[in-house]
Amino acid sequence: MKIALVALSLNEFPPLALGYLKAAALNDSELKEKIEFFIADEAIDDYNQGPEKKEILSSKLARKNPDIILFSCYLWSTRQMLELGSILKKKSNAKIILGGPAVTYDAEAVLEKNPSVDVIIRGEAEITFVELLKELMKNGSLQNVDGITFRKGDEIINNKPRALITNLDDIPSPYLIGNLEVKEKALIETHRGCFFRCGYCLEYKSGPIREFSVNRIRDELIYLVEHGVKKITLVNSIFNNALERTTALCNMMHEFKHYNLEINVDSYAEWLTKEMVDLYVYGGITGTEIGLQSISEKVLRNIRRPPLIKEKFKEKIRMLDEAGIKTCLHAILGLPDETLSSFQQTAKYAFSTEPTDVSFFKLLMMPGIELQRLSEKFGIKYNSEPPFEVISTPTMSSEDMERAELFVKKAYKEFILKSPSKAISSIP
Repeated sequence: MKIALVALSLNEFPPLALGYLKAAALNDSELKEKIEFFIADEAIDDYNQGPEKKEILSSKLARKNPDIILFSCYLWSTRQMLELGSILKKKSNAKIILGGPAVTYDAEAVLEKNPSVDVIIRGEAEITFVELLKELMKNGSLQNVDGITFRKGDEIINNKPRALITNLDDIPSPYLIGNLEVKEKALIETHRGCFFRCGYCLEYKSGPIREFSVNRIRDELIYLVEHGVKKITLVNSIFNNALERTTALCNMMHEFKHYNLEINVDSYAEWLTKEMVDLYVYGGITGTEIGLQSISEKVLRNIRRPPLIKEKFKEKIRMLDEAGIKTCLHAILGLPDETLSSFQQTAKYAFSTEPTDVSFFKLLMMPGIELQRLSEKFGIKYNSEPPFEVISTPTMSSEDMERAELFVKKAYKEFILKSPSKAISSIP
């Protein structure tokens, strides 16, 4: 059985999700001798340059004559994946399978709108993918596979959810198996799940925090440095979620300090202490992303975020800066009850903390997030197609949204002029 795994990437990182799926299948004794994989990892910027790229990629995939084509769907790539699936259905007899967070929570609707799609894997996919391949190989019943939504004739069937994987180390590492091409940058997943239930995010739907072991992460780091990788992002909801865990990881990462790696993590600023920042330095962490989102108490309450103590937050950014750790703050445009004025105050405050960088993002009403469920209550209007960008709210018109974008672009230019070494960022 020939299987094509397809991703449209934003940057130089390898498609880790596809690597997990391939590793899981090749680690199965029933499957490994019967399957052949082809990974198509394309840059989405190249793909968006014109319609000819669709034709090139679809023809390349069709020539491989795959039995299955699986697309890894994220907000930035779902529309393009659906376009490719439609084209390929005319060129190939392959089963078209989608997976990823952008299609997990409205799987039935995606199948209804896109007749080219045969199956959607919902949520954590490693075990589901293996079971799905086994059923397809023997022409079995897909109703035996938890965690999928599939088409059967004119009917769309929604199987029961897949139970979460308890021990993440049971998932074979795509690096250690050696089946994921190494690039300039790499991702290492340290845990899944989140403590918080932020209304704009899906992370908490991955369940409670489940961790990859420190030894597993060490082994992946060894593999990556041996293959010349210098820039590594540790994928986590909150790296500093517990002092004991942060200590264990940083002590392990200290072993790699002489490689002069660039290591980036996500942090919750309010939980940072001097002890933790010292651990970051000891472990070789060079940068961290921090969610600010808004300084409005009302807005933060709407999105289920704790209120912000501005001086305390600013002190945490200063602490990281003094330790030589780069900081990138994130703020969201278009949150419920945010006004043009309150958003401008958030932007001014973000710049005033003097981080290394600031990124402003429009609210994305992803299927499955709490804010999408409450969109009528909050009066949020948004694009019904990926990436589901907010258009307006009762407190921020579409014209206000444009004014907000212009405001932050102007403010950013001033920020850069004051600090020429800062990296330029803006609303995507």
